Amino acid sequence: MKAGKLRTRITIQYPKEEKVNGAMRLTYLDENAIRTHCEWAPEQGSEEPTTNVMTAVERATVTLRYRKDITGACRILLEHDREQIYHIITPPVDVDMKH
Repeated sequence: MKAGKLRTRITIQYPKEEKVNGAMRLTYLDENAIRTHCEWAPEQGSEEPTTNVMTAVERATVTLRYRKDITGACRILLEHDREQIYHIITPPVDVDMKH
């Protein structure tokens, strides 16, 4: 991976569990988030049926420097569009097995 390809700024937010009315709820705060650069490659959109309703699904392949603290519970926000939230389906893979 070349550093010149890491042009898209993203924010990776970590989940925090908090108790609300006796039930646990996940919240994501910017106070413990990391901001980094990545290579963002959008994939073709698709539709998935969810309880008899078709929902549009937007997928992307994100390549960034290896971090062992990124898990499937984290979520990604694009820096230029913070309203669009992406959930991590597959946790990072150490491609070159260097870590």
